[in-house]
Amino acid sequence: MLERFPHPSAKTPYERISTKPLPLAERSLMPSPLLRRAHEKAQKMFEEDGAINPETFQHFDKQMIKKDLAEVRRLEELFLAESTPETRNALKRATVLEAMIHEQVELNEWLGPDITTRHASRYDDVINGVDSIAELPQPSGPSYLALNMDVTSGPPTKKLQRIRDEINNGTLGSVKYFESTDGAFQGSLSLVPRVVIGVDTRNIERLAELWVNGKQKELANDPIQIQILDEVYMQLKAFRAYAETQGATGSVAAYDRVISIVSGIFRTPQKQELRRASSTQQYLSNDLFYKSLDEELAECFGHQTEKKPERGKRRIISLS
Repeated sequence: MLERFPHPSAKTPYERISTKPLPLAERSLMPSPLLRRAHEKAQKMFEEDGAINPETFQHFDKQMIKKDLAEVRRLEELFLAESTPETRNALKRATVLEAMIHEQVELNEWLGPDITTRHASRYDDVINGVDSIAELPQPSGPSYLALNMDVTSGPPTKKLQRIRDEINNGTLGSVKYFESTDGAFQGSLSLVPRVVIGVDTRNIERLAELWVNGKQKELANDPIQIQILDEVYMQLKAFRAYAETQGATGSVAAYDRVISIVSGIFRTPQKQELRRASSTQQYLSNDLFYKSLDEELAECFGHQTEKKPERGKRRIISLS
């Protein structure tokens, strides 16, 4: 079973997070004032540092781009017509998480040094399920990791099933419209490992409060970055093992490249120190998404997940 940590009398913000389901009366169909402020900040940030724009792709067929953008508009209109207040709020929370990660990767190296992210085009967001693309530098050239945001207390079942189907088809994730941060490359990406980054609704509110109030020192040392790296590592290891059982050698190689980079990030002194902090352990034991992920990976991929060990210690999470 996943290792649990003591939950004594509340002394830290992470200990005060209840793991009990919220009463129905507390699940408001309207976003909280804090969420509205955070969502407005996220929208403004993405307007200033915009998503990749397919219309700037000079070497792509213009009619194809026009058709792709029309399909995005059609699907967005369909979503608005069929969505509920709760699904729209979930999308807002995911947008806030994406914006925070996008900013904190640059300002406070949440994903480690030299990592950059690009906000995916609306086409790749809507059609390919990619919110952001992380560029992972290597001496031989960058590797890429497709990020899909999820803010919920439940497991990301459908998203993991989609990843399993991609492995079965030998395709992994794909990004039709990609432009590197330095503008040197503009084109499509294939065989891109994809992961789901999730935080439960209680923690997105906690993080949003720090974010809208500009608490950069607190954000720089927040244990959410360890949770994100753990989630990435757990998934990559499970996906790689499953790809190997399917004889998908190209996918295995793609996963190996990214796993090597993520393992190196865990070895940086700042991440080692933050992982050992008792507040981090208490925090990880309380996020409902994080706690459900290992069991969901076992259910979907039939694989025993492993969290990144600390300084040579091997911690295996048994899921049988």
